[in-house]
Amino acid sequence: MTPAVPRDERPIHSVPRRSFEGLLLSEPAPSSELRAVLGAAGFDAECPEHVYPYPVWVGALRSARRLLFPELPPEDGLFALGRRFADGFGRTVVGRVLRSHTDALLGPERALVRLPSTLGAGVQGLEMEVRPLSARMWSLRCLARPDE
Repeated sequence: MTPAVPRDERPIHSVPRRSFEGLLLSEPAPSSELRAVLGAAGFDAECPEHVYPYPVWVGALRSARRLLFPELPPEDGLFALGRRFADGFGRTVVGRVLRSHTDALLGPERALVRLPSTLGAGVQGLEMEVRPLSARMWSLRCLARPDE
């Protein structure tokens, strides 16, 4: 495993390892196929880096979507993958800590509104927007900011 990279030395549009772990944990027992498609995209589950370039993350999402939801149109498959990712991320160490504190202290709605600042602490170069879709459904949209 590589040493941690200081935040100010990370490449713009970097994604932390825990995001990939959230994808792996989206399945009760990560399949060898999921590990293989993430590996082909540039993420090595056996020897993960601390941060990855944004294009590796995008490639991993697209590959995981094609593997896990081949029957769905791309947009619907990404939505379904996002739901699974949120559950998987909640099983990571960071996800468990965030959920325990935000659920107890803030409640679900205030925790959702704070997601961009909470997630932004670990992901550089992304603009995040949270908005309600209905009383119990929210959308989190992540966009890469242009290089400064």
